[in-house]
Amino acid sequence: MSSQAARNTTFQDSLVNDNVGDVTILEDVNVAAVVGIAANVCGVNVGPVAAAVLGEATAVDASGRDRTICESAATGEPLTITQN
Repeated sequence: MSSQAARNTTFQDSLVNDNVGDVTILEDVNVAAVVGIAANVCGVNVGPVAAAVLGEATAVDASGRDRTICESAATGEPLTITQN
């Protein structure tokens, strides 16, 4: 397998990484846990955004494409979900 093919291979394992700016705050976190993390980091109520955040985290796990969820309420840096 070429190195390019190896980099493009994603493994859906229901785990992702959470980053604020360029700092990884959690590694290998379950996609469902991202909802609570986003609520805390973004300063929003979980209920209205839960399905959307869970969908974004699941999409990252399946595709390997990073997704920005919001800007941190404390720092203004983006909360990004990345494939683990």
